[in-house]
Amino acid sequence: MKINLIKPDGFTIANDATMLHRITNDMAASGRSLREVLEEFITDVFQLCREGARLVSHHLEFDGGLLMNEFDCASLGHCKEEWSKFLRQGGCTMDPEIAHWVRQMLGIGDIPKYIPMRLLDMVNGLGLPTSTMRKAHHRAGNDALMHWLLCRELVKRTRQFQYMSHVAIS
Repeated sequence: MKINLIKPDGFTIANDATMLHRITNDMAASGRSLREVLEEFITDVFQLCREGARLVSHHLEFDGGLLMNEFDCASLGHCKEEWSKFLRQGGCTMDPEIAHWVRQMLGIGDIPKYIPMRLLDMVNGLGLPTSTMRKAHHRAGNDALMHWLLCRELVKRTRQFQYMSHVAIS
C-alpha cells in the first residue's frame, strides 16, 4: 500500500503528533498538496456516496468536521454542502449505543451506557485478527483497516442477531 502524505503548508508537525503517528516533517516534505489529495478524495468518496455507500468512521463528527475545515483551506468550500449531507447519512462506531451493544455481546455490563469504546478496545474485545495492525495503531492505514474489519464484524453479528430473532419468533 502506498502512503500518501500531505505536504505541510505554513505549519510544522508537532512533536506529540510525530510521537503518536510517527510522521515527521522530513517525511511529509515530499508529500502532495492538500488540494490535490482532497480533489482525489472528493472524486472517489463522493461518487461512492452518490451510489448509496455510507461514510463510517470511529469518530465521524470529529473526522467529518476536520475535513470540512480542510475544504476551506484548499479552496474547495463548494463541496461542504454535499459533504454535510453524506456525514448526516453516515455512521459512527464511537456512538455509545454501538459501544453498549458490543459490551453486551462481550458480557461487560458495569460501564454506563453513554460511555463510548475505543477502536482498539472494540477490535480486541471482538477478537478480530488484527495483531499486526495493533502494533501500528494510530497509523491511518492500519486504523482504517481495523475499522473496516470492525464494521464488517458488526454487520455480520447484526445479521446473525436478526436471523436468530426471526427464527425465535417463527
